Amino acid sequence: MSTKIMKMQMDKFPYLSNLKESISNLKIVIELYQKRKKLIGENKDSLSEYEKNEIEIKIFLTNKDLANAFKDLNDRETKFKELYKFYSDNLNEVSISFEDVLSQAKKSKDEKIIEEISKYKSFDFKENYEAKIHLYSTLKKLLSENK
Repeated sequence: MSTKIMKMQMDKFPYLSNLKESISNLKIVIELYQKRKKLIGENKDSLSEYEKNEIEIKIFLTNKDLANAFKDLNDRETKFKELYKFYSDNLNEVSISFEDVLSQAKKSKDEKIIEEISKYKSFDFKENYEAKIHLYSTLKKLLSENK
């Protein structure tokens, strides 16, 4: 069962929030690159050959930057959608079963489990659902491997 992450909960997902903000920023950068291309090409007729050449170089570099920005935007949007789905799909289960899985894991002598728990000692799971979901998923997997 999928539980949607509400806007008021986004602060509990710091990486997802930062990713969303970086997507917004990239969209702004893309708009600015596109505006640069439009503006830089205006009034070229009165320029010297050198200045025209410099503009062509700037347009070429802007196109390169624009292509990189579009690729980066696509990668970040894909990552955001994947993580959002993962968190949404697991939020309800984690809310119900986290303490039980953590309790089982703390009883384990498996080095991987002990190491995984120690990685998350400094996290406040009430404030960081991402960390809670990742730890839960990893512990659940490790515990099932040990059966």
